[in-house]
Amino acid sequence: MGVASDRAGLSTARAIRVLILDHHRWLREQLAQRLTREPDIEVVGKTDAASYQQGQVARLRPDIVLVEAKGNLPQGPATYRQIVHAAPDSAVIILTSYLDEEERRQALAAGVRAYLLKELDVRDLLATIRAIGKADTTEEQKAH
Repeated sequence: MGVASDRAGLSTARAIRVLILDHHRWLREQLAQRLTREPDIEVVGKTDAASYQQGQVARLRPDIVLVEAKGNLPQGPATYRQIVHAAPDSAVIILTSYLDEEERRQALAAGVRAYLLKELDVRDLLATIRAIGKADTTEEQKAH
């Protein structure tokens, strides 16, 4: 678990670990189900954004934290900053129902790596997860 395999079954690289924080249970489940179909992505957790606790990120050590912006997440950008601070090795990607330029600016200033519409095509979301996740895991491997 946590390792992608090639057709011969040999491990090729560590999977990109994803934590999903969204208050829509159905969306969390559907997104997790879709992401787990990808051999190079591992969903390490999914929870209601309001139930999120900083310790989860530290314990689960995701490469990517997908965070819903418009749900019942308390204090928006302040919470993004807390997540970024609690998990400096995790990249935060915001998923939002509608664009809010001020929120986007504040999120990026808080250290969020991407601010995306929820209606984004899943292939584009996967490409973003891979681009950010692989870049971060490559940097992590260089550091060790």
